[in-house]
This record gives sequence, structure tokens and C-alpha cells, in this order.
Amino acid sequence: LKKRVSLDLLQKYFAGEDISSTLRKMGESELADSLIKAQEAVKEYDLATNQTMETLREREIQEELEMAESLPAQIKATLESVRDLRKSIATIRERIHMLQGVLFDEIAKARKGEDVLAVLDTAIKNASPAIEVRPRRVGGATYQIPREVSADRRLSLSLRWIIGAARAKKGKPMADRLAEEILLAAKNEGAAIKKKQDTHRMAEANRAFAHFAW
Repeated sequence: LKKRVSLDLLQKYFAGEDISSTLRKMGESELADSLIKAQEAVKEYDLATNQTMETLREREIQEELEMAESLPAQIKATLESVRDLRKSIATIRERIHMLQGVLFDEIAKARKGEDVLAVLDTAIKNASPAIEVRPRRVGGATYQIPREVSADRRLSLSLRWIIGAARAKKGKPMADRLAEEILLAAKNEGAAIKKKQDTHRMAEANRAFAHFAW
């Protein structure tokens, strides 16, 4: 192509100018027709590309609009869930306060003149185990190893045993059963105290394996 047209003419062509008439005057009609077809093909390609990009933009805009429309519904559903959760929490708090009031009243009636919290503290301390057994695998065998119970676990176990013993009883409201079990534990009696004593007996029976507690 460089041999058949001048450099200036090529620069005009690549700049987008129509040089077909000039080529025809030079006797290059076939070349002029080829260049026109090439330009038309480039225009068609650009047009198709622009249409594709426009379609993609429209799809993106539509998706964004759909997301924007669904967002308020999602926010509304979330707010409703939060409201329901707050109502549930409020209901649970009311029941806890009611249970606490009945529980303290029952303890106060049974132990007149005594501080209810002091009675509860005594019951928890009495039901708290000092030692327990924990399984440990040594040389292919599992041993029950006596271990000292931490302060946090003592509190957890004593509360678990007192509540469990109250739940096991039947025929009365939970507040009454729990009050009875607390009063029994305060006197070193009841199922929670028995659970503690059984735990201590188990630890004493496995004292020979205490050296594995490393």
C-alpha cells in the first residue's frame, strides 16, 4: 500500500479523512473500494461494540434499581426482627423478675429474720465441690483423674446441680421447687448436696491415679 500511495495520503486515511476520490483520480479505484469497505466494517464494529456496552449499562442500571427497591423491604424485615427480639427479651426479663420475687419471698418466709442473699450464698457454697474427677487417656487406657475444681467451675457446678435438682421435682411451680432446693442446700441437705458428695467420693476412690494429673 505504501508503494501505491504517498505517506501524506496514508496519514489522511488513518486520520479518518475520505481519500477514495483522490485514489480514483490516481487510477486506484479498486483500492478505493477496498478502503471504503474496510471503513464501513470498522464503523459497523464500533456500532456493535457501542450497542453491546449500552446493553450492559442498561442491565447494570436495572440490577441496581432492583437492589434499591428490595433494600427497603430487607431493612423493614430486619427492623421487625429486632422489634420481635426486644419483645422476647422484655418478656424474659419480666419472668425472671417475677421468679426472683417469688423465690426470695419463699426463702424469706422459711428463714424469717435472715438475709435472703446470705441464705443463697450459703447454699451455693455448700453445694460447691472442692475436687472432681476428669477423664485422661494414658497408655491406651482412660483413667478418672482427681483434680481440684477452680472457683468459677465450683460456682457453675453448684448452680447447675441446684437448678437441676429443682427441675427434677414435680407438682409445684419452678420458683417454689427452686426455693426448697436452696433451703435444703443451705442446711447441707438435698439432691445438690448429694451430687457434691458423690463427686467427692468418686475423686477419693480414684486417688491412686492422682499422679497422672500433670
